[in-house]
Amino acid sequence: MRSLGLAVLALVVLVSAYPPAARAQPAPAPSAEPAPATAAPTASPAPPTAAPIPAPTPSATPTPSPYKFVVTPPTPAPGQPAIVEIDMLDQTIHEGGPYSVRVKTSLDVRTINVSTMGQTYGMQGAGPGLFATDGQVPGGIPFFMLNRAYAITLTAQTADGRSTAVTLTLRLEK
Repeated sequence: MRSLGLAVLALVVLVSAYPPAARAQPAPAPSAEPAPATAAPTASPAPPTAAPIPAPTPSATPTPSPYKFVVTPPTPAPGQPAIVEIDMLDQTIHEGGPYSVRVKTSLDVRTINVSTMGQTYGMQGAGPGLFATDGQVPGGIPFFMLNRAYAITLTAQTADGRSTAVTLTLRLEK
């Protein structure tokens, strides 16, 4: 679709380079009578020249984010580490389906732990203030665990032991 837009833009630039009189003249109709003789030809005006077509400049088109569930937690008390943003593919995860989580934090955060149902898992650091994990939800989940909402707690902790926690509700479905 982008190449179609560039083609239309180039066509508009070419057409607008010619004066309106040159664009609007219809082709002369053929006539059976010979044209009357005219005096010696004088210098004819030079044909209009087209303005050079500027080369398209590459521009970064924003890639739509795959994260549909984005949470911006409230700012913590001064001196506490901050969880700035939590991004997930969706608030509902499906048995056997993909998941992806990205957590943006203040730069002093060293670890992120995710806890649910008495289990705690650590997230990998992807850079200063950025933690991420992705994968596939396992299959074979017992039916009584499906179609329910679960509280998930993300805890950000600094090297000196200060921490901040945010709790989300996620739904697990078949």
